[in-house]
Amino acid sequence: MPFCFCIPKLVGGAVLFGLFLLFSFTASGGASELCLGCHERPEGEKAEWPAVINLRSFQNSVHGVLECEDCHLGFSQVPHAQEKTQVEESLRTIAERLASKAPHDPVAAAGCVTCHYETFEQVRQGVHGQALFGEKITDAPYCMDCHGSPHDIRPQTDPLSRVYYTSIPLTCARCHGDSEIIVKYKLNINVVPTYRESFHGRKLILGSSRVAVCTSCHGAHAIRDPTSSQFTAGLADTCGQCHQGATARFASAFAHIPMTEESQQIVHYTELFFSGLTSTVIIALSLHVVLDLLASLRVYITRRRRNRP
Repeated sequence: MPFCFCIPKLVGGAVLFGLFLLFSFTASGGASELCLGCHERPEGEKAEWPAVINLRSFQNSVHGVLECEDCHLGFSQVPHAQEKTQVEESLRTIAERLASKAPHDPVAAAGCVTCHYETFEQVRQGVHGQALFGEKITDAPYCMDCHGSPHDIRPQTDPLSRVYYTSIPLTCARCHGDSEIIVKYKLNINVVPTYRESFHGRKLILGSSRVAVCTSCHGAHAIRDPTSSQFTAGLADTCGQCHQGATARFASAFAHIPMTEESQQIVHYTELFFSGLTSTVIIALSLHVVLDLLASLRVYITRRRRNRP
C-alpha cells in the first residue's frame, strides 16, 4: 500500500487517541471539581461544616496528585450517601476501627492501605497497631494521628511536617505527654521529661539534626513494646547504631528513668554538683561585676571632688 494512503489512517488514529486521553483527563479532573463544589474551603474563610478541605494545602501535600475518588470510595451520586457494598470487605473491617477517628469517612482513612500496604502491615504488627486492631483501643494512633490530615500531609523533608526529623518528639508527645492518656493506659509518665533532660533532648533543643529522636531507637511503624524482653535484649545493638561498641551497661544509662537519688545515684549527684557549680560561678561573676562597677563609681566620685576648685 502506498505511504500516502496510510497518512489519513495514522492521523485519524492519533486524533482518536488524543481524544481518548483528553476525555480520560477531563473525566478524572471533573469528578474532583464536582466534589470541590461543596467540599472546598476558600483560603482564609472559616469552614461552615467539617468535611471541607483547603485546596491549596491539598495541592501542596504529598497526596496532591490524587483524585478525590482514589480515597473516598463508594460515592457515585450527588448529593450522596456512601454505598458500602462498593467497598472491599477488608477496607470496611479496618474502617470500623477508625470510625471514631474519621467519622465523616472512615473508609477513606482505611484507604491508606491501598497504597501503603507494607507500611500498614508494619503498623499492625507494632504496639500501636496491636492496641488499635487487636485490643480495639480507639485512642491508639493511626496514620492521621502522626502524619496529620490526609489533605495536608507534607513531605518528610519539609520542616513543617509532623514527621520532620526534629519534630518527631513533639508528635510523639501528643500522646506520651498527655496526662489523661498516660493515666488511662498506665503509660510511662517519664518518657517526655526524661528525653528533654537527656543529652539527646538538650542537643535537639540546641538545633542539632543528627541527634537521636524517638524513631531512632523505637522505629517509626513497627514499634516494639519497650517493656518486652525482645526490646531490652537488643538495646545495646540499638545504641550501637550511633555509639560504636555500646554495651548493655551503656544502653541502660538511658531508659527514660528520671535522674533521682534512688534510680541513678551517680548521675543524680553529678548533675547536682555541676548545677551548683554553674550557679555559683554565675553568682560570683555577677557579684564581681557589681563590685567592680561600685569601685569604678567610687574612684570617679573621688576624682571629681579632688578636681573641684
